[in-house]
Amino acid sequence: MSRKCPPWMAALSSPRSHTDDPQRTFANYDSRVSMRKYGPAVAFGQPRSATSTMNLPPGISPLPNTADLVVLSDSHDLLIKRYYPLVIRLDFPKGLQPGQSVSNFQLLMQIKKNLEAHKLTIHSGRVLESTVDYVKFHALMESQDAIEKATRRLLKQKIKAATFKTPLSVNVEKVRMLSQSERDWETYFDKAEGMDPKVPGKRPDTMYLSKLPVEWFRHRDGLPDECAFKKIFSKFGEVRAVDIPRADIFRSKMSADISGIRTGTLIDHQDTTFEAYIQFTDYPGFATAMKFFGGYAKLVWRGHNGNGTGYLQADILVDFNRDCHLCPEKIKKRSEERRVLKEKEHEEQKSLKRKEDEERRKCEEEEKAAKKKAEEEAAAQSKLKEQLEAEEVKNRQKNEEAHNHQKHKDKKEMEAPAKIAEEKSHRRHSDSKKRRSTDGNHSNSKSSSERKRTSGSPSRSHERSSEASRASRPLRNRNSHSDRRSSHSRERNESRHFDEKRRKLSCDDHSRRSKKTESRRKHTRSLTVPEKNRRTEQVRRSDKPKTKHDEEMINADDAKEQQLRELLLQEREKQLRAKLLAMHTNEQTETQPEKEEMEAPKEEDDEEQLREYLLQKQEEKLREHALKSIHQVCAHEEPEQMEVDGQNAPDDEESELRELLLQQREQALRAKISSSSFIFAEDSTMAAQGKAINFNAGPAKIPEAVMEKAQREFINYGNTGHSILEMSHRSADFDKVIKGCEQLLREEMSIPSDYEVLFMQGGATGQFAAIPLNLAALSKNKLQPTADYVVTGSWSEKACKEAEKYINPVKINAPQKPYVTVTDPGSWARNEDAAYLYYCANETVHGIEICEAPETLPGVPLIADVSSNILSRPFDVSKHGIVYGGTQKNLGAAGLTITIVRKDLIGHEHKLTPSVFSYHEMEKSNSVYNTPSTYGIYITKLVLEWIKETGGVHALFERNQRKSSMIYDIINSSDGFYSCGIDPKYRSHMNVPFRVGGASGNADLEKEFLAGATSQGMIGLKGHRSVGGIRASLYNAVTLEETEVLASYMKDFMANHHDKQ
Repeated sequence: MSRKCPPWMAALSSPRSHTDDPQRTFANYDSRVSMRKYGPAVAFGQPRSATSTMNLPPGISPLPNTADLVVLSDSHDLLIKRYYPLVIRLDFPKGLQPGQSVSNFQLLMQIKKNLEAHKLTIHSGRVLESTVDYVKFHALMESQDAIEKATRRLLKQKIKAATFKTPLSVNVEKVRMLSQSERDWETYFDKAEGMDPKVPGKRPDTMYLSKLPVEWFRHRDGLPDECAFKKIFSKFGEVRAVDIPRADIFRSKMSADISGIRTGTLIDHQDTTFEAYIQFTDYPGFATAMKFFGGYAKLVWRGHNGNGTGYLQADILVDFNRDCHLCPEKIKKRSEERRVLKEKEHEEQKSLKRKEDEERRKCEEEEKAAKKKAEEEAAAQSKLKEQLEAEEVKNRQKNEEAHNHQKHKDKKEMEAPAKIAEEKSHRRHSDSKKRRSTDGNHSNSKSSSERKRTSGSPSRSHERSSEASRASRPLRNRNSHSDRRSSHSRERNESRHFDEKRRKLSCDDHSRRSKKTESRRKHTRSLTVPEKNRRTEQVRRSDKPKTKHDEEMINADDAKEQQLRELLLQEREKQLRAKLLAMHTNEQTETQPEKEEMEAPKEEDDEEQLREYLLQKQEEKLREHALKSIHQVCAHEEPEQMEVDGQNAPDDEESELRELLLQQREQALRAKISSSSFIFAEDSTMAAQGKAINFNAGPAKIPEAVMEKAQREFINYGNTGHSILEMSHRSADFDKVIKGCEQLLREEMSIPSDYEVLFMQGGATGQFAAIPLNLAALSKNKLQPTADYVVTGSWSEKACKEAEKYINPVKINAPQKPYVTVTDPGSWARNEDAAYLYYCANETVHGIEICEAPETLPGVPLIADVSSNILSRPFDVSKHGIVYGGTQKNLGAAGLTITIVRKDLIGHEHKLTPSVFSYHEMEKSNSVYNTPSTYGIYITKLVLEWIKETGGVHALFERNQRKSSMIYDIINSSDGFYSCGIDPKYRSHMNVPFRVGGASGNADLEKEFLAGATSQGMIGLKGHRSVGGIRASLYNAVTLEETEVLASYMKDFMANHHDKQ
């Protein structure tokens, strides 16, 4: 046997004094203490009442009384504790009056109390049989001596019941031990087919034991030790074979008839218990062992530590084997199936290995392909980068060339006036030369003509020519000198004139540019933001950056500037909206104009133009101020504040236009701006508009004030800028919604702090499966977990049927169809092994309501389905373990299920429980494990606010009683025209089913009744298809006035059709 500490021991705290925590009894062993056996030990020195089962595996509990222990194996510290049965019968007095009843549970508690006064303890008690004449209880006691003492005490006593004047007499009956006797197995093997006294396994030689704790027989490999069983049971006789199905890994895959596994339920705690078969070589050994475990026996383990000895007990089941489990044929079949399963497993492993190799090969190929692709992409990126760099260099060269060209062009333009002046000077100089040469030629031609005129007389001509030559020589010299002087002065004058003209042109050009710049600035001030952006962009393009870095810097500045511009615009718009909202809320709400007044006259066209002008002007003003603020921010200056709408003393024209705008836009502002007030009014505009009166069973009517509030916040919830339908379920805004909803629910239902509120999905039908999956582990019967169900109608019947998939539910109230009443709770056969007791607080289909929480056995939690009457009346949550209900009837819209769970019931779910149905997962994730019904939670929060504002659950209960009494009074006083077959004690205040035209109903009258109700605006009155007739659902949102409309219609219909009954 292994000395390893069991895993459930690690969860227990280290040893400490009992003064630290008087409720903790078990603790880990000190590793230095030598121990004969692993397991928990009792912390000695504490009072016995402090014993607790905290952290113990299911089915194991401390042994309170160690008397009469019988040793099974000293070496393994195993003992047997026997209990003895006792049947107690109480006879009821004859001649009972109708309505008299008594609780079996109270009677059993009174018997226990009377015996405890004489130091006699009943360790287990249950109802064996209950009739109108008597009730029998089955009890277990520690010894035969205790049985005799209890018999003497009980026969002398009379049990007083509050219901009966006469005390109840007590009788005690002897009970045969429930263990199998020698006669039982011999009779079975004599009559059973296929038995052979010569063949092992086909004769009485094999014991069957189940619910054995794994930790008490664990081997080093973690499985129960077969050798330990042989050693323990060899004291009774020679052991031929031991078979532990759990120790065979292939056993769960074998056929059911040969596997030896008898645990047939889904939840069987295979992690903590196991079953075993022990076959003896001869009959005497088998018979001795069976007699040793006879009676009501429990297996006891004894532990030791430095402080003393502690004892734990476990419920086990002992029986003789009836299916020849260890006969040669079945052993051979198991060997053959094991061989086939091994071959199959080997093939599966080979196939799995081939698949893994194939996947590994594919992965390697994919990695190679990915690597190659990455290399190609890297090469392509490198090539692209080189191309971009080359293109960048090329562009830079082009920019430099363009810059140099522009510079050269500018230089030429600067040098152009000087060149023009030089050319003009050169031209004038050349012109003067030409004139001088022309003058010389003219003088020469004149002298030649004179010579011709004087050529008649040679002497005279000679004389004249000589004179002319003498006279002309000094004159020509004088003319040449004067021409040169005049030419130089003319050039100086022209140059001076040109310089003056150039200076004048330069000044004119500068003044023209200044004027143009000033006009551009003035024009820019009057431009809107988009126009300024275009102008700025034109200026930027004219001064195009020369490098890529400059472009990036400009782009970053543009983005920052645009962001600042948008922020400032948004801020100014918020200020304007706030101003308009304040003015809107302070004004009186005007009545809605008639249809004729809504037609737009001609004068309103002019007003509309004025409003459009004002809006455009205001937007331009905002944009101009925003752009100015942006430039100031970019220049690291403090932006000046702009006052909106009259805060900077606008002119009278703008004030009048603004007042006109606010008056004409009032209706539009109401639709666009959400109101911060939430007023639940009795008189609603929806009712005034002819809204139908809704008596549907679900989804049902929602308070009109809630729907109006939801309508106002549908597009823009809480000024967040988006709808609740678009909101993330993990956002801070929705976290406020879900926490606010939970807080309101805790206030209205008075939910204690040790309960969790979970917002789940799947409706109440989903909880039919979630409850057994989460709580079946609490059943004391680990092989076949069970639970008690009170079936009173269609919904509790469906819940019980769904639970059959996972556990063994028991209908403790013996229901009978049709469902018209609830049997006396005192006659319910409650099961002490039950994991829980389930009931439906209000049956919507049949109209049955249980107003008082049923009593349960100690340690059995109470579960309630309150889908159709939640918050319709005061409800004590503290009496229940779980309370759940859908919201589509009394708390809002469909799609949301509210589940209230006591914290100690969380964490016991089965490993196959879906995560969305696991209370542990939902509690750990604060109900947002997956996306919840966000809009459903929001509507439920609004309904809870409406309930709180209209007086709370007590005010609702009073109104609901008045509504239901109004309908029931008409039914009761109709002389059978209207009929309701439900027991008046259990009639529902929420769902009122009745028939028209007698107890069985008249189909024609009921059809006419529904048609007439529809014509008067009432819907949802048709009964459920499985019941028929009429059903009026009077949920919280249905008002007294609407109920009075139905009551008045019922009276009128009865008066008009009473003769057709």
